Amino acid sequence: MDLLENLPLSRLLTPENCRDVLLNGAVSWKEWAYGGCGLVYDCAIAERLCTLSELRKKRGGELEPSSHESWLDVEARAVSQATAAIKVIVSVGRREAGKKLLLTVSPF
Repeated sequence: MDLLENLPLSRLLTPENCRDVLLNGAVSWKEWAYGGCGLVYDCAIAERLCTLSELRKKRGGELEPSSHESWLDVEARAVSQATAAIKVIVSVGRREAGKKLLLTVSPF
């Protein structure tokens, strides 16, 4: 939801522009994550993305998620997957409404 909360209220998302709008100037999700556009602390990323048992195993983000990924890599992969889901929602909403869909985010 943080991806959407930072959008200007007047910004329309379409299936065509969804990725570029959410990347906010970055060329990839890895650049987006490493550039500080998302969560920057390992513990914050782990708390957001892990189950309670995973969080305990990784000591709240003190341990790397795997031998070949950092927490920022995991965040980049997660926001890439979230963007794909958002694109589907925008596509369905557009098809249903017959026009561009303006997403609004509720704090609840």
